[in-house]
This record gives sequence, structure tokens and C-alpha cells, in this order.
Amino acid sequence: MIAVCSSGKSFGALADYLTEPKNGVDRVEWTSTRNLPVDDPDLAGRVMEATAAENVRVEKPVYHIAVSFHPGDVVTQQQMERVADRLLDELGLGNHQALIVAHNDRPHAHFHIMVNRIDPETTRAWDRWQDYPAMQRVMREQERALGLHEVRSSFHERDGHSRESHVTSGEYREAKRTGTEPLLDRIKAHAPELRAAQSWEQLESKLAEYGFEVERKGQGLVFTDGQTEVKASRVHRELSFGKLEQRLGSYDEAHRSRGPDHEAPSTRQPTHGGTVREPTVGAGDRAPSPLHQAHGPDLAREAAELVRDLSRLKAIERAIERAQENLASDRAHFDQLESAAERARYKSDQFDQTLTKVYARPEDAREHFDQIAKTEGFERAARRMEHHPEAFGTLRPTEHKAVFGLVTRTEYDTARGHAGDAAAQAYAARAATDQLRVQIEGHRGPAVEGLRDYSGVRAELGDRIRNAEQHLDKLGTMRDARPTRGELVRELRHTVRDFGHGDLNRFAGQVTQPQYDFALRVARGARHVLLGREEGLGR
Repeated sequence: MIAVCSSGKSFGALADYLTEPKNGVDRVEWTSTRNLPVDDPDLAGRVMEATAAENVRVEKPVYHIAVSFHPGDVVTQQQMERVADRLLDELGLGNHQALIVAHNDRPHAHFHIMVNRIDPETTRAWDRWQDYPAMQRVMREQERALGLHEVRSSFHERDGHSRESHVTSGEYREAKRTGTEPLLDRIKAHAPELRAAQSWEQLESKLAEYGFEVERKGQGLVFTDGQTEVKASRVHRELSFGKLEQRLGSYDEAHRSRGPDHEAPSTRQPTHGGTVREPTVGAGDRAPSPLHQAHGPDLAREAAELVRDLSRLKAIERAIERAQENLASDRAHFDQLESAAERARYKSDQFDQTLTKVYARPEDAREHFDQIAKTEGFERAARRMEHHPEAFGTLRPTEHKAVFGLVTRTEYDTARGHAGDAAAQAYAARAATDQLRVQIEGHRGPAVEGLRDYSGVRAELGDRIRNAEQHLDKLGTMRDARPTRGELVRELRHTVRDFGHGDLNRFAGQVTQPQYDFALRVARGARHVLLGREEGLGR
């Protein structure tokens, strides 16, 4: 398989390109969506545009991947979707909105993925850095897993030798110089076993079994063989420090509970400028005692977790706010659609009622009128009804009695007189249908069937509203299960007030600069405790 990628500005333009016929021939084999409330490609593009609008700083929110198979490979939709999902997961786009479109206009099977770089939950933009190596890694993996032809790229081969794409150029050169397999490859071979570990002790035992160790470095973890090291997250995203702590619990707590025989985490902390700094104790500052370090509460870690809890709560609240706005928009659209449909029905009924005054068989006349409007145009049909009503059927006769009721005279002038009213009602019904069409097209694109299109769009909107309500309920449950913002802020203030100098240094190394600044603002009531230490950190 071969995969190529690019970035762009317009979801609508790319969706049109992927779904429009080529040389008058439909080339779409199938479509599928991910993390979208709709399946229609055009509407999917509109939803992505709305999501991308949440982050106005990103100029190119569109990410386009094209995957081509070997001409000799016969692949099913299920297999193509498997490859697409693995690509999205490996790239870190598993939670992003995506549209998958398979084409049948070439000798080889191929499909496209249109992805929204803006995360629908956090509104942050996904970074493309190192996307190509990740894609090549998935290509080779899935070729083997599905028994497909291996289509090598120039990146996959170097100097005529096979080279796995996740190894950097420097690592490749070093491996070639020493004649040993790169450390990343050696550890990656055991990634499934490492991911299966149920505790930090199991993880470290399994690493030791193969001659490796894990070390805390900066704000993450590294695996090492004693000579070189590699970031744990490069081995597998599930082995990143954050993911492992979520699954195995606190790294620091696990090592503290095992006593002094185990190596303590490195005390070297990165500053927010990217350099590494050894914590120092300034004049007049009290350093935590060894007893406090070994057995006392880890205030820095508690404060860092409180700040992260506040960040998570803020993200949930933002998601709730966006979900409420989207739900309100969908409900308003639904009400507008219902109102437009009701008006279109009413005007159509008025037109039918007027036809009963003109024609002996008004149902047949309406059917004939609609047919002429469709084949020759509405304007021509309306003018013909006004000036030549007989063209649509037998006129309704009107009988008049004369000569003391002994003579009956039949005339059609009365019916012809109502023909002008019928034409006027036809125009009114047409205007109401156009208003309905505008509402429909605002939801899913061109609509030509009026009330017939309405029922499908109404059902789609109804499903979307129900799904949004369920999503909002889940978000509300997530929010209610957490401490309130006020509770977290009060706890953070109390924790920071108890900081010693070492605690503040450790705290600075565990949070981002904005989180650090936020904690200082929260603890402003204890500023007499923080002033000297803030200067000592160079903030």
C-alpha cells in the first residue's frame, strides 16, 4: 500500500471532489464516517466546518489522506475500513471527525480520508509532525496482517536495505555503524507484553527480562539498555507516561511504597523554557526534611493533580457549552423546518381547495399541473392555468335555472373566473415550497422534492437532537461526578499554602507554564509564602 497526505482549507471543496462524478460517471464505491452524527458526505463536511470554526487560529483544518493498494490486491470494504481506522489511531486522530470515501475509477483499489484536524472535544489542532513515518508503519503492518502485496516507498528503503520507518535517520546511522539493531526496534518487538503489564512492578520486571530499564526523565519516561535511551511514547502511544499512570496508577507512589532499595525518580526538572534545572534552595527557604520526603504527603504532586483536575473540569464545561449551543441550534432549525413544512402544506391545501372550484376532477387537474410544471416549468404551467384552464381537465359546470325553473342552462364562465385564483394559489404554494427547500438545503444540500425531502431531513435532525441530548447527559454526569470548581480551587489554595521550597520546585516541573501561573493566581492569598520562591524560580 502507498499513502500520501496533504492539508487544506475547505472541507466543502474536498467533499465535492471526493463525491462528484468524474467525466459524468459516478466513481464512489462506498462512504463511511467517524465521530460524526451524520453519514451524508456533504453534511459531514458542513459539520466539520462548524467544528473547525471553534478554533479560528488554524488556517488549514483539513487533513487529506489517500491510500492505494497494489493492482493485484482484492480488498473488501471491511479491510479498507480496518486500514483507515488503524491509520487514524496511529496518527492520534481516533477521536477526530473523519469521512472515508472509496473510489472505483482506477485499476487498483483506493480510498480517501478527509479528517478534521480540530479535536471536537478540546478544539485543539492536531499536529502533523512525523505523520508520514506513522503512516508507513501502518502500511507495512497491515500488508502483513491482511496478506497483501508489499508496496515499498522511498522512505521505507535506504541504501537498498529494508528500514522500518519509525527509526530516525540518526538511529539508523548509529545502528549501521555499530551493527546492532536500534534500541527502538528491540523494545518495540516486546510492546504487546509491555502493554499487558498490570502494575509498574510487572512492567519493570518484563523490561529487565530483556535487558532494559525504565527511568523517569523530565515529565515523561524513557526506556534504556544502559547506553542509549528512547522515549516510552515512541515505542507505543499506550506506553506514554500519562497513559501508563492512568492504567497503572501513580509512578511516584508505586516507587515510594517499595522503599529505598528502588531508585527514586530523577529530581531534575525541565524549566518551561525547555532547559533542565537542578532545584536549589534559596536563603531563608526551608528544605523538606528526608523524613518528609520519604513519608510525608507529596504536596507538589497533589497540587499538580488538582490543577489537572481543574483543567479536565474546564474541558468538560467547554464541551457542555458547545453541546448546548449545537443542541439549541439544531432545535431551532428543527422548529424552523416544521414551521416551513406546515406553511407549505397549508398553501398546497389552499391550491387544491381552489381547484375544486375550477375542475370537475380537481385531483386529476393537480396531477396534470404538477407534471407540466416539472417538464415545461412552473411559470408556463401557472400561465396556462390562468389563461387556458381547459388544458388541465374538464371544467366544473355551473347550472342556472330559467323560465320559472323549467329550463336549465349550463355555463363554464364561473370556473374560468376561478382559474386566475387557482394560478395565484399555485404561486403561493410554490413560494412556500421554496422556503421549505431553503431550510432543507441548509441542513443537507440541494433538495428538489420539497415535502418529500422534508421527511428525511426531519428524521435526521430528530436523530441528531436525540443523540446530542444523550451526549449532553453523559457530559453532565461526568461533570457532576467531579468536585466543583470552587472545591478544587479551595483545596489547591490550601495545598500551595503548605508548600516548602522543594515542593514548589517539584510542582513547577510537573505542570505547564499556564498551569503554574494559574496556581500562583489561585494562591494569591498566600503570596507572602510564594514571593521569594517565585523569584527563585526565575518566573
